Amino acid sequence: MKANEQPLPVSVDPQAVAKIPANYKFVEPGTLTVAISALNSPPLALLASDNRTRIGSDPDIARLLAGSLGLKLKLVPTAWEDWPLGITSGRYDVALVNIAVTEQRKQKFDFATYRVDSLAFSVKSTSEVQSIKGAADLAGKKVIVGSGTNQERILLGWNEENKNAGREPALPVYLTDDASGNLYIQSGRADCILRPAVGLGL
Repeated sequence: MKANEQPLPVSVDPQAVAKIPANYKFVEPGTLTVAISALNSPPLALLASDNRTRIGSDPDIARLLAGSLGLKLKLVPTAWEDWPLGITSGRYDVALVNIAVTEQRKQKFDFATYRVDSLAFSVKSTSEVQSIKGAADLAGKKVIVGSGTNQERILLGWNEENKNAGREPALPVYLTDDASGNLYIQSGRADCILRPAVGLGL
């Protein structure tokens, strides 16, 4: 943990600064305002040992972006479902909250990709579910996803496939944080979680 709390060395990149449109208005002049996850989701974002400082890959990227542009950085802890309105309303300049690029989102927002969006299912070690390869494997199962996420889109698509095949659809269980999801799995209130593989250490 301590090694991850050290400041990242970064210098201003004149070429990057030159590409900032002259008429672009930052939320706060001279500052890059970045939405990051309000949840502890290592390695993407979490609280340091002081229980205040945000560390993780997303805050690190935000610090590198701001520093290379010669700007101060303001991190705004944000619920995942709030980032679209935050961007469109001008509350943030950038959102780094594990956002998958979809065709629908590209109609409204500009993206700069920085990692592969790999998803994975996780189940309790004693679960009867030992393999998930397609829609049929989730028929009738309770599956934890986040509302409005790429995971939800995939699950709802598989539900349509199950319905068309005469199978029972999966029941989406909407939660916002990994801790609650793990508790649901261990207590038997849900069968599996569909979430980013990076959060599982994969």
